[in-house]
Amino acid sequence: MSTEGRRQFIPREAGDPDLTQAEFKAQQEGDVRTLKMRNNIAKQLKATRREERKRITEMVLDRNGREYIEYFEGITSMFEYVKSLPSNTILDIGAGRGRGIRELAESALGEGLRFKTTVLGNSDRIEKSDAIARVHITPAETLRGISNESIGGILALYSISYCENPEIVTKRIDEVLVPGGVVKATFPDLPGRLSRTSKFIQWDALPYEHFFKGMGYDVLVHSSQRQILLALKPGGNISASKLMEADEKSYEEQMAPFPETEE
Repeated sequence: MSTEGRRQFIPREAGDPDLTQAEFKAQQEGDVRTLKMRNNIAKQLKATRREERKRITEMVLDRNGREYIEYFEGITSMFEYVKSLPSNTILDIGAGRGRGIRELAESALGEGLRFKTTVLGNSDRIEKSDAIARVHITPAETLRGISNESIGGILALYSISYCENPEIVTKRIDEVLVPGGVVKATFPDLPGRLSRTSKFIQWDALPYEHFFKGMGYDVLVHSSQRQILLALKPGGNISASKLMEADEKSYEEQMAPFPETEE
């Protein structure tokens, strides 16, 4: 997708009244990478996340494997690429009840890969499966329990778009990805950050594109009914555009094993 004429993301300044105290302090100290700061941010987000959970529909929590392929506009080429990396682990950030990633992990698409997920809270409605190595209860800002340079690929289906601080999220993602690791995430096709309503916020792909590019990632944002961001960490052997194109070309073939069902 051409970036000509696209909006530019401008990070918030220290004097911005919308900054939290933790963000302001972090900017003054120039140390947004510390675990202490992330934990402070995570604590501030708890109230926000309670509001978000109230707004999440059954469809969002219970997406199936077919919907994953549909919303990402293909994932097979990404999965195959991850198999070539030092880690063959796929992390699904914000997996809801885990149905969609479980169906992918148990299908032919998941062969040769290891899968982990993150959720915001424990629930007996989260699906259990031997195909999922572990479910981590953690926000994207901290990714607690996930070791640095242990993940080959990350999926984020309308999940990190709700995070309070995209800069913190991208830095933590960078830490857990191996060299050449890949992120594929979906966002609403919206003009930047939405206004706050009962502490509810949502981002489009723009700030994530900005911060990933700032770390040297090869980034492509494709817009159709939604925004799809694909970001490749330095050290890989393929471009973001070629990987996105390969997934799109085999889209119909990927959908075939997952027939549409009425629920």
